[in-house]
This record gives sequence, C-alpha cells and structure tokens, in this order.
Amino acid sequence: MSTAASNPIPGTILLATDLSARCDRALDRAVQLARQWQARLVAVTVVDPGTLSETRVRAAPPPSWGGDGDGPVARTLRQLRRDAAATDVDIVVRVEEGRVNETLARVAAEEGAGLIVTGIARSESLGRTVLGSTVDWLARHATVPVLVVRDRTRGAYRNIVLASDFSPSARLALERAAGLFAGVPMTVFNAFEVPFLGMMDPKAQSAIAQGREAATREGQDFLAAATLDPAPREAIRLHVEHGEPVRLTYEYARDHEADLIVLGTHGRSALFDILIGSIARRILETAATDILLVRNPAAAH
Repeated sequence: MSTAASNPIPGTILLATDLSARCDRALDRAVQLARQWQARLVAVTVVDPGTLSETRVRAAPPPSWGGDGDGPVARTLRQLRRDAAATDVDIVVRVEEGRVNETLARVAAEEGAGLIVTGIARSESLGRTVLGSTVDWLARHATVPVLVVRDRTRGAYRNIVLASDFSPSARLALERAAGLFAGVPMTVFNAFEVPFLGMMDPKAQSAIAQGREAATREGQDFLAAATLDPAPREAIRLHVEHGEPVRLTYEYARDHEADLIVLGTHGRSALFDILIGSIARRILETAATDILLVRNPAAAH
C-alpha cells in the first residue's frame, strides 16, 4: 500500500488559536498548507465554560447601527481573514466552551481533521496552555499529527529533519511526513551514543567507528522497511552522528537551515519521552524551527 493511500493529504486542517499576535505564525502556516493541499481550514478558539452565555446575558442592547449583532463567530472569522489575507481559503470558525485539551480533540474528530496546527503564545489562557500541557497532551493523545509553528512562513517547507531512533514510531513519523510533504528533501538524523566510553580511552575512536557503522546499517534497514512512494524515497538521506541526541538534533537542524523537525512519540529511546517533556518545551521556546509531532497509538499501549 502506498503512502499516499494510507496517509492522504488532509482534506481539513484544524488551527487551534487564541487570536493573539503570537498565534499569527500558526495562522499563516495553516493558511499556506490549506492553499497547498486545497484543504478547508477550521479555526477553533476555546474559552472557559460559561463565557459565551455570560457574555450574552451581560451584553447591553445593540446600538442603532447594529454594532456587535453578528456575534463572536462572525467577528472571529472577519479577524482571521483580515490577519491572513485569506479570502481564497475556505475557513470555518468554531468558538467552543470547555477544557482546552478535550475540546480540541473533540472538534478535530468532528471535523475530520488530518492535521492540528498550533503555535507558541503566552498572552491568553490558550496560549499559556499550548506552551506546555496542551502540546504534551496532544502529543500523547491526538490521533493525527500535530504541527507546532515557531517560525515565520516564507512559503512551503523546503528542508526537513526527522529525529529518528529507528523505532516503529520513528518509521510511522517518516511515512506520515513523507506523505504530507512528498518530494521535500528530508534527512533522517540519528545520534548514537557508545555507553561507558571515555574520550581518553585508546579504544574510543574504534568504538565510535563501529557504532557509526552499525547505526548506518540499521538506518539503511529502517529506510528499506518504510512504506514510501518513489518521490518521497528519492528525497530522503540518512545521517548518523555520535553524541547526545537532543543537542545534536537541534544543532543539525539549525546548521542545515531546516524549517521543520519531525518527531515520532513513544520511541524506544529516551529521546522522545524527554522531548515531549521539558526539552520539548525548551525547544519550542527557543528554536526557530517548526516541529511536527506524530504519535504512534500502537506504541502508546
């Protein structure tokens, strides 16, 4: 079965936004992807329970010119179209009440979204949550990939790095990313460590060379086992490096001007559990690179 068949391009993209200025980059990326894939865009804003009903109860009578009679959904749609200059994109706006995590998952399921897009924001309640627990929760529970936008949108993605431990979760992330961004150059990056090795050890360089050779063979088997169409496969290269995985992944992406890092969650190494915790939060706060999180439901069990 081809990647295109098993992982089709999303017909619907879900944008989680609090409409703050720091969510503008996520909006721009969601609009770019909607154009690229000719997909509909569902923008959802989650407010605290009771907010909408309290607003309606406390609202003063509308002025003679009509004022705010359109309501929050119509106002939100106007703001999104104005901010994104997206008159050519099919945008559906939903203003929902409830807990952020569960509400986003429910709306994604109801709308049939194939990708959830969110950003880094601190100014509103959704923004503060997205920076930490919501990204963590979505990475562990979302049934579709989650794109965390950090960089400005300058067009389609041009250079992708997949942080891989050669696990089934990493293979699923590779297949999903290759299906979404077919033909975009992608590096499968693996950082391996040789345990109990001191750099002053006279056997260190030999051990590192052996580790590199073993990691390269495993990486080649990893790529051969992946279900990929010809175009994505031709755009993929393998790079293995000795050292600490989190630091090297970040530095490789930075030095090679990657505009997207792909992570499969619940891999076999500590890298992925760490990245979904405090390290991910640090990367999201400091890195200029977007991050695509792909959850493996089978590994989660």
